[in-house]
Amino acid sequence: MIAETLLRLLLCAVAVWFGTGLHLVFWVTGFLALPVLIEPGRLPARLLWCAAFLGWALGSCNQTHYLWKVLGLPLWVVILSPVGTGLVFALAVRIFRNYHQKQRRFLAAFFFSAIWTTYEFLRFRISIHGTIDNLAYTQMDFPAMLQIASVTGLCGIGFVLFFSQGLLAAGKPMAALLVIVLVAGAGALRLQQDPGTPVMVGLVASDAKLPLETKLDRYADTARGLIAQGARVVLLPEKIVRIDDAQLTGIDQRFLPLPALTVVGIERWTAKDKRNESRVYENGSVRAVYEKQHMLPPFESHLLVGTERVTWREPAGIYGTAICKDMGFPSLARGYGNDGAALMLIPAFDFEEDRWYSDRVAMLRGVESGFSVVRAPRAGNLIAADAFGRVLAEKPSYAEEFSTLLVKVPVRHLNTLYNALGDWFCFTVSGLLAVLWLRVR
Repeated sequence: MIAETLLRLLLCAVAVWFGTGLHLVFWVTGFLALPVLIEPGRLPARLLWCAAFLGWALGSCNQTHYLWKVLGLPLWVVILSPVGTGLVFALAVRIFRNYHQKQRRFLAAFFFSAIWTTYEFLRFRISIHGTIDNLAYTQMDFPAMLQIASVTGLCGIGFVLFFSQGLLAAGKPMAALLVIVLVAGAGALRLQQDPGTPVMVGLVASDAKLPLETKLDRYADTARGLIAQGARVVLLPEKIVRIDDAQLTGIDQRFLPLPALTVVGIERWTAKDKRNESRVYENGSVRAVYEKQHMLPPFESHLLVGTERVTWREPAGIYGTAICKDMGFPSLARGYGNDGAALMLIPAFDFEEDRWYSDRVAMLRGVESGFSVVRAPRAGNLIAADAFGRVLAEKPSYAEEFSTLLVKVPVRHLNTLYNALGDWFCFTVSGLLAVLWLRVR
């Protein structure tokens, strides 16, 4: 019995380690919970609970270095994060076991997935880090599965993953297969839509440490080169420089003359406050200025929090801009979707280790709210994706001193049910969970 407990614990930990986090294998997530769900009655409830809790908590240590050494979070936060999530996972497994033993197999699978969905929903609604670490991001390499987010939001992906695993463990393999086939099949059909009118976009980013004037000159010259190759839009990263008001003219003078729409991210310290801005240049004028709304503590705790979305109309459709961490919040992206945004231009600044993950967070907002995403980070990957979450082109910012990417990006706003109704799916699942729990417990 102890040997089986340890085996289940180990298999669960391995599945969580490789199926979640910053460098994951997406198909592993499809089997993540099975080590502790299959034949749950073989173990006493307490041992199964321990296997599930420790399996998840140990597997989640795959992000310890990133949270502690890269983001600089306090050690107690780094420890409590996998512990808290492990407790929720173990609770869901324990309740699955209870109803599985009562031969209420479909109910067991629903409770298991609904508890997890409700937890993730509450977490991203109250967390200052938004949807980071949501199970949905594990499926970013599976575009057909992603499309359900256009209906349910990102929590629908996690629900399908855990509901299908619950059905399989409950001895309902055909039902589990049917769920996956229906969701992926509908997603595959959605992928057949016309993605929109292509617009040539140029991205440029540099991780080099250069003097301010030199860096600005090189960015402007590189942007000019991309425009000469046909770029109609040029995107630069977040906070390419830190300036005061006296230096703002120097930046504007470099980018105003460029004969294409150009988006530049800067950190501007005024006499009254400090701001993280995205400046939009077009036709010799500053078309718009966006101020970042979601800061990353402690690195950006000193910066003024913005409150307004910024969109403008171009011949191909409505464009918008936000900055880096903003794309971790579906409510902001839904606002842009309701504005009719067809292309989001995202200056960003990553931490190298999270280069793949950070891009995918932004891409999923495009699936949910119906717009293409172009993201240019420092210490990350330049990337362009369509409104279906398909990567069009990708290149590391460290590939060259000034890395560039030139790509045709389809521009078309897609109306989505999620954009219209918001988190209806999460509220529905949570409500059903409460009602069924009160009636059948």
